[in-house]
Amino acid sequence: MDSYLIFKVAGFAFIISLIVNQLVIKIAAKFNLLDNGNQHRPQDIHEKPVPRFGGLSVFIGWLIGLGLVVNQISNHPQILAVVLASLLIVGIGLIDDVYNLNPYLRLITNTISAGIIVKAGIVINFVTNPLGGIINFNYIHPLVPVVLTIIWLVWITNIISWSKGVDGQ
Repeated sequence: MDSYLIFKVAGFAFIISLIVNQLVIKIAAKFNLLDNGNQHRPQDIHEKPVPRFGGLSVFIGWLIGLGLVVNQISNHPQILAVVLASLLIVGIGLIDDVYNLNPYLRLITNTISAGIIVKAGIVINFVTNPLGGIINFNYIHPLVPVVLTIIWLVWITNIISWSKGVDGQ
């Protein structure tokens, strides 16, 4: 896939996300799915009502953008794994926005999503050493890349989830 196509798809996904975001805002307001600071949840820090479900518009834009190049990526089962894992995370996020789920349930779901990605063969095999060279985790033990990838994906997913109350996000 050439870089021009990647920029075109990313730009299209961005525009779709902007359009869908307006619809998501209206739906959240209609069903009173707003963070307005008086719901006694620690993450509700906004002084003015702010709609939830913001990740849904980004996910829909990404999914539609990905659909544009489906014929070029159809031979890549890793893409299907990433879509499935993302769908699981977005789904549990939407349910959490409505019902305020137990954090351990979200952690388990994030771990399952990371497992789906690892099962598809996407792992962190090496990192570049800032002091020079490459650290290849396969030389340490074959399970190190698997464990490292799961920890990394769960950690990053939770960092994004924890920061959802930050103004301007």
